[in-house]
Amino acid sequence: MLSYMRAPLAALRSQQMLFDTVAHNLSNINTNGFRRLRTEFADVIYRQVQPVQDQPLTARNLSGGVVPEAISRSFSFGQFDVTGNPLDLAVNGDGFFQAQLADGRIAYTRDGSFAVDATGRMVTAGGNPLLPEVQVPEDATRLYVYPNGGVFVQRGEFDRADAWQQIGQLQVAVFQNPQGLISAGANMFVATPAAGAPQVGAPGDPVPGEANTRFGELLFATLESSNVNPMVETT
Repeated sequence: MLSYMRAPLAALRSQQMLFDTVAHNLSNINTNGFRRLRTEFADVIYRQVQPVQDQPLTARNLSGGVVPEAISRSFSFGQFDVTGNPLDLAVNGDGFFQAQLADGRIAYTRDGSFAVDATGRMVTAGGNPLLPEVQVPEDATRLYVYPNGGVFVQRGEFDRADAWQQIGQLQVAVFQNPQGLISAGANMFVATPAAGAPQVGAPGDPVPGEANTRFGELLFATLESSNVNPMVETT
């Protein structure tokens, strides 16, 4: 009789995983640049269970019901919100910001809520330095980032074009298969062989080897919201 409980038990476990995924998405609805998770299911029409001594062969082949096949991530874009904060940036198109983790690995994120640490470096919300590194002078009074990633500051109160000085050049990275990225925590990802080698370039430039494809340009004083739709999640 226990064999007939396998299918409904598998369905219950699948629903629990679905609810966990929905709860995770909803808890990150206000996380900048968050990419929603989705649970994908598969019907198990036929499955061979572990043979039991003296058990008829026909009893070892059971219907498995439905099981979770994978948990994938949606990389569709979120909404862009103007914040007025010069350290807030968003990628309008394909591409990830790059940051260095404490263990030296390069991480990738769509969260552009940056800050300046005690040493003057531009860092992520979690304190990881941006790559390429950008050092903001102590006496900088204004900061502006162009769509192509050029970072400029103004020192003093002069409002002249020649008073602006470039201090860095931001780059973004794209992947052939973003689904191959894995979470590194703190709203960041790390690359895997499944994602392919990152292609890095200046925002707005053509992606090498990709026809009619460009790196996403940067939006100044703007943040990208999560791509979680509460109506979709709750239904």
